[in-house]
Amino acid sequence: MANPKHLKILEQGVEIWNRWREDVPEIQPNLSGANLSRKELNGANFDEAILDRVNLHKASLLEASFHTTSLIGAKLTKANLYNAGLYSAELIEADLTGADLMAANFHWADLTIWKLHQEVD
Repeated sequence: MANPKHLKILEQGVEIWNRWREDVPEIQPNLSGANLSRKELNGANFDEAILDRVNLHKASLLEASFHTTSLIGAKLTKANLYNAGLYSAELIEADLTGADLMAANFHWADLTIWKLHQEVD
C-alpha cells in the first residue's frame, strides 16, 4: 500500500517531488496501488521506488526516470513513456497496452509476462 506521506509530496508537483528525492535519497518511496492515472509526471524521478500495481493509465511520463523501480503488475495503458528511463526496472506482469514507448530505455528491464496489445478501451 502506498505511503500517504509520499503521495502527498507527489501531489505537490514533480519539481517538489524531485527536490525531495534529492534531499532524502535514502528513502525508498512507496506508491504501491496508487491511482496516478492521467497525471502529468513528466521528468519525475521514480528511481528505486516501489510502484507495484500502480495505476498510470494515460499518465504523461515523458523523460521520467524509473531506474531499478518496481512496477510489478502496474497499469501503464496508454501512458506516454516517451524517452523514459526504465533501466533495470521490474515490469513483471505490467500492462503497457497502447503506451507510447518511443525512445524509452528498457536496458536490463525485467519484462516477464508483460502485456502489450493493440487496443484499449
